[in-house]
Amino acid sequence: MNDVLIYDEIGTGDSTPKAVTTALANRSGDLTVRVNSPGGDAYAGLAIMNTLREYAGKVTVIIEGLAASAASYIAIGGADRLVMCSNAELMIHDAMLMTQGNFDQLTKDAAQLNRISDTLAGIYATKAGGTKEQWRDLMKAETWFSAEEAVKAGLADAIHGMKAEQPATVSASALTQYRYAGRSNAPAPNLAALATPSRKENIVSFLNRFARNEEGTPPAAEENIGFSPEQWNRLTAALRLDQAATLEEVVAAVETLSGATDQEIAAAINDVKAQVKAQAKIDRTVVVDAAVWDKMQETLKVGVVAQTQAGRLNAEQVVDQAIRVGKASPGQREQWIAAFIKDPEEITRRLNKAQEIPRIERGYSKVNLDEQENKGWVR
Repeated sequence: MNDVLIYDEIGTGDSTPKAVTTALANRSGDLTVRVNSPGGDAYAGLAIMNTLREYAGKVTVIIEGLAASAASYIAIGGADRLVMCSNAELMIHDAMLMTQGNFDQLTKDAAQLNRISDTLAGIYATKAGGTKEQWRDLMKAETWFSAEEAVKAGLADAIHGMKAEQPATVSASALTQYRYAGRSNAPAPNLAALATPSRKENIVSFLNRFARNEEGTPPAAEENIGFSPEQWNRLTAALRLDQAATLEEVVAAVETLSGATDQEIAAAINDVKAQVKAQAKIDRTVVVDAAVWDKMQETLKVGVVAQTQAGRLNAEQVVDQAIRVGKASPGQREQWIAAFIKDPEEITRRLNKAQEIPRIERGYSKVNLDEQENKGWVR
């Protein structure tokens, strides 16, 4: 059997990055990774997860008992397919760190923990959907999942009723560092927090499903695709594209349409309506062919987008020149550009009258080499 066991705390015993890498060194073909761990060192967990991701064969992870903390994202992020035994559990939480020091040191440690937790939230979001912010909320609450709940949340792919061939136990003392000692002592996961994806997430999810199809080919009517050939035809028609359009062409069309705001498009269409009304007969009724009207709207949209892009380019040229001669700060570039687009004459006048910003040569600052090094373990 081509199995690897992760039964220890992450970062100890056979559950270190070195041990897992060594175990995989001479293996080939599909791999099964069996997990029963209370978690452990965060960076060791990331290293093991990345080792599994780089394995050439298909990786199936089976959670046989518990995958908590670092063990959870090893299983979720390192598997091509994640299966949980029917009575297994999974837990996610914000990163923790044992540390000490003054205000500055603790502030740095807090920033480090926040950054690491965002990274872990991204792993869960990539697997199950939703945003990093939504998963951070579940992590902050220390959320425990049963096998059924993990599948429902999208973290696991299936439930497996097989009895573990090499059963392992997790010491109760290993769970004392957590808020809850197992799923039976924890509240149910707040899955409602994941049920309302944003418009942007829906668009990205749709394009990701499209990207999994061969470019230039309308998607087949398969259960796991998520949209039908009819929907594909409607999308390409709405974007004025051929049905054999590639992903790049679809993305480019979406970007072009998103360049103009709804207000700008509505204003341009209202202008046309006003012109038509002014030129209409006494009865104020004008009949326009539907295809002609659609073409007029499309032309207006393209014109608005082109005008917006030209205005942005002109603003960038003026502001970048001001930065080069020292009359504007690079850190305020976007603010200057936005102001120029709103009132070009006023901002040009202000930049011309501005005094050159004094420049200070850098590279000779004294560095404190005695800064205390953090010795804690992130978990």
